[in-house]
Amino acid sequence: MNRVFARFYPNDVCGVVYQNAHAAPARIAALAALESLRDPRLEVAAQHAGRSDKSEVRLAAVPVLARLEPGVSLPVLKRLASHGTASDQQAVYPVLQ
Repeated sequence: MNRVFARFYPNDVCGVVYQNAHAAPARIAALAALESLRDPRLEVAAQHAGRSDKSEVRLAAVPVLARLEPGVSLPVLKRLASHGTASDQQAVYPVLQ
């Protein structure tokens, strides 16, 4: 119950994706929930997740970004391909081909 009233925690699922203080599994689950709900905020949330400082979150964002419009996903995917870790690049290259 304390979590409900604490101002530190976001009020909605989209806020969990944006908040870097949350553990990666919570952010990944929130991104999946937005996709399953076909939430209109998914595009921005996936872009944000793709630029995360946590590798697990970036890797979870790649398949979501792959299913979005190229105009939305391509800038983030290109950035991961050129500046990401080896794991990021390995996940992104098949999507870009």
